[in-house]
Amino acid sequence: MTSVPGSALEAMFSGRHELKKVNGRVFIDRDADVFKMVISYLRNGKRIHAIADESLKERFEMELDYWNLDEE
Repeated sequence: MTSVPGSALEAMFSGRHELKKVNGRVFIDRDADVFKMVISYLRNGKRIHAIADESLKERFEMELDYWNLDEE
């Protein structure tokens, strides 16, 4: 979660802020299907470009922008 310096996720998980937890887990109220793609992006360091579903592609781009992960 902290692999992209300056991103909102990096700030959130840096230890500088207290995280709100639900049942001992950090709850991030975002679209789960799209957030899985964000996690994949963070793990692999590669942006997913070949998304056939235009709606999903748009939501993924919006999520990258939301977390300040969009390098383009």
